[in-house]
Amino acid sequence: MPLLCCILLAAIHAQARTASSPGTETVEPTEPSAPAATELDSLEVVATGPRPLREGASLELSRRKLLTGMRLFGEADALKTIARQSGVVTAGDYGSGLIIDGNLPSHVLYRIDGVPVYFPYRFGGLFSTFNTGHFSTVDFERGIHGASMPARLGAKLDFHTDRDVPAQFSGSANVGMMASSISLMVPVAGKWLFSLSGRISYINELYGWLLVKKGSSGVMYDFGDLNFTASYHPDDANRIRLNLFGNSDRMTYEDVHYAMDTRISWRNGLLSLDWQHDAQRFRAVNRLYLTGFDNNLTFAMPQLNISAPSSLSTAGVSGQFDGISLSRQATMEAGYELNYHTLRLQEVNASGLHVSIPNPRPRSHPLDARAYGDVTVRFANGMDLRGGLSLALYANSAGYVRLAVDPRVTWSLEAPLGRFSVHLGRYTQFLHQVGFSQIGLASDFWIDSRSSIPPESSYNLELDYSGYIPGPGLYFSANIYGRRYLHQAELMGEFISIIDSDYDPEVFIRTYNGYAAGANITLRREFGKLTGSIGVGYGLARNRPGGEYGYVRGRTEPGFTLSAEAQYRFDSHWSASANFRFATGRPYTPVTSLYIVGGNVMKNFGAPNSALLPDWHRLDIGGSWTGVSGPRSHPLRHLVSLALINAYGRRNPEFITYVINIGQGVVRMKSVFSLYRFFPSLSYTIFF
Repeated sequence: MPLLCCILLAAIHAQARTASSPGTETVEPTEPSAPAATELDSLEVVATGPRPLREGASLELSRRKLLTGMRLFGEADALKTIARQSGVVTAGDYGSGLIIDGNLPSHVLYRIDGVPVYFPYRFGGLFSTFNTGHFSTVDFERGIHGASMPARLGAKLDFHTDRDVPAQFSGSANVGMMASSISLMVPVAGKWLFSLSGRISYINELYGWLLVKKGSSGVMYDFGDLNFTASYHPDDANRIRLNLFGNSDRMTYEDVHYAMDTRISWRNGLLSLDWQHDAQRFRAVNRLYLTGFDNNLTFAMPQLNISAPSSLSTAGVSGQFDGISLSRQATMEAGYELNYHTLRLQEVNASGLHVSIPNPRPRSHPLDARAYGDVTVRFANGMDLRGGLSLALYANSAGYVRLAVDPRVTWSLEAPLGRFSVHLGRYTQFLHQVGFSQIGLASDFWIDSRSSIPPESSYNLELDYSGYIPGPGLYFSANIYGRRYLHQAELMGEFISIIDSDYDPEVFIRTYNGYAAGANITLRREFGKLTGSIGVGYGLARNRPGGEYGYVRGRTEPGFTLSAEAQYRFDSHWSASANFRFATGRPYTPVTSLYIVGGNVMKNFGAPNSALLPDWHRLDIGGSWTGVSGPRSHPLRHLVSLALINAYGRRNPEFITYVINIGQGVVRMKSVFSLYRFFPSLSYTIFF
């Protein structure tokens, strides 16, 4: 509260100094620009001038930009675009999740119209569960957040459906080598908009012969997702919107070395209803929602079957009030949210080998309530000062209660040379995601904070600059960050532990403190025949696990990253693209010795994350053709996209494993390499 009072006093002082200044107006709230469906009538990228500057580490991706870019695996995808930014790494072809500036993947918040989605990833480095054609814009907010940021420590990706009702019916259909998708927008009577998007895969049908070969290990995988949005606009000041979203993914890995099939299935589901009202001096959005994620990890062996399901569901209500005018120079944003969670921690059911382990665990029902407020003061010299406070109360069903007080302040200066920002803030996260995979597979599960696993928190310092160079039409951005983490959670031990009759995942979870620091620089050109970007970054992450070790390398350390992408449009029909990505090898904990005693495999480990996999790098190249057919009143647009993934066939090691033959007493270390080498991608899209 003292911080808010200081900002309010500054607002009054600024008003007194500038009250006589002509031309000063109240800044009304605006929503991120959402292109209407009719924007798909043109596939050519046209720009009339530079866009307004925002924090350089943030991005706004439009539907048009995503749909006309390179399509890897036959689909346009926002998360693949974000993954190519400097300072962003993934766990390779097998893993899931984005590691952004040293944060854990579970620290990143994904939302559809303000409602969280807990696991929007697919196996194998494919596109996400978000169907690009369904969303008008995607906002990526990297490290500078106001008090409205929910209880997460990392970046935020907001997927926005269309704001306005288009004039006519439109849509698109895409056929790729792994999946096909369709998106439809149906306006009715100028007041209703119905949007439907769906996608289904046929990987097993087309690639089963390649993925699973007789006598060797292999993968089978299929998935689907569905989005539905209905919005009603009774007048210019009101909108009521219903959102439905769901996905279902199923993967099987057959390992002939262990005569074992590993199966993972996972689903997300979301239902939300919101009402937006634009008053004369502010905008209000209130919503009700249900959202959830569940998974099931199973192992099938000749004489033993293991099942380990888990789930997280949330029922909530939230509200946001933007652009509340306090004075000519000051506006306020405020809001609230209330979430009731139900968690099913990973529980194990095992049968076979004369073993029967039904291991049901009681559900956990934590509750968190939050209120926040931000005040922004705009001074006459281009300087902004935003300060706010987030107050969150958390309580679980075991009587564990915590209050999180998170102040945040951002100072910005916009000058002819660009926009410079400094941010200080504290962040808290009550839900942890942990697992044995170490690479963010869907088998990882969520667990709520409790006395043995306190809420995670971080203290952040962010320096950010963005500028425009008018001659060559280049945007330059840079950010420097430093973060101090407390109580990060990690699941220790090995998966074999879950077949113990008294298995309790909480026992295997430890928390540690640490820090991350780094910098990223990006140069981007967004209009003209040649567009693209180049970015470099370096970051480190250190954790303190305790025991005999001091600070050790964190498993989310980004190291050095280099990202370069370019697209050249020859004419209105033909274009060529290329993406190159380099990243320092991912940290892992080495096995220093491994031996067999009495038929049991024993391992000795080195210091945590003291070894690095070889450096990861890949080049993807592609080209596209666009054409038009049909009547002028409603033409059909065609897009044929061709790409070659991993064009020079780099064998990127993804992780280290061991082949063990107890009967022969043989142990062999094995590197598992990239899933994709010289992998072609072909797709056809029609816009109507």
